[in-house]
Amino acid sequence: MGAGTNGCWIGTYERDKQQVFTDAATAGATVFDVGANVGFYTLLAARCVGKDGFVHCFEPFPENLRTLRQHLELNPCQNVTVHEAAVSDRSGTYRFASGDCPETGKLDEHGDVEVQVIQIDEETSSGRIPYPDVVKIDVEGAESKVLLGARETLLSRQPILLVAIHGSSMLREVQAIIKDFRYEVEVESSKAPGMYEIYARPQKHRPSTMSPLTTDVQRR
Repeated sequence: MGAGTNGCWIGTYERDKQQVFTDAATAGATVFDVGANVGFYTLLAARCVGKDGFVHCFEPFPENLRTLRQHLELNPCQNVTVHEAAVSDRSGTYRFASGDCPETGKLDEHGDVEVQVIQIDEETSSGRIPYPDVVKIDVEGAESKVLLGARETLLSRQPILLVAIHGSSMLREVQAIIKDFRYEVEVESSKAPGMYEIYARPQKHRPSTMSPLTTDVQRR
């Protein structure tokens, strides 16, 4: 309690997204949780993929990392690796704004903390991390940079993507990027204004459980 909304520990938090996520994160899969925050989806993925699967979570903010590690200790997970870094289109260091609450922190040139930044393609091509089967992204407005930094990984391995989108302009940008990577894209409006959820899969995968595109989203 206190690490997120009460719905997180009750089990009602983002129930529809949980269902889509658990359908994708099957036993033995490798899951990337990009923007892990305090580990809600990291823990869910760890349970879903089982002892033969792997979860790599990426979180740069020190306060969130402390809580994330506490959650991993409370829920022993032998299949989770924590990467103390943000993910973007290039590696190095960058400023990070902590936000009004832990969930809203983001990369920002005027941020109050300096954090490590990695690029997925560099990490996978070097062998430092394995190629993913599922990638969940929730990075408060840096979604396109994460995807562009994973271009070769996505084109060659075609993992399932679940992306939280912040704003209609970012929605259009991300849709264009993912379609260029040969994915089918589904979009669902979130209850929060200006928020969307993208589910993207290569054609070989079965349909998701998300509802089809709404007319409102198509107009946007």
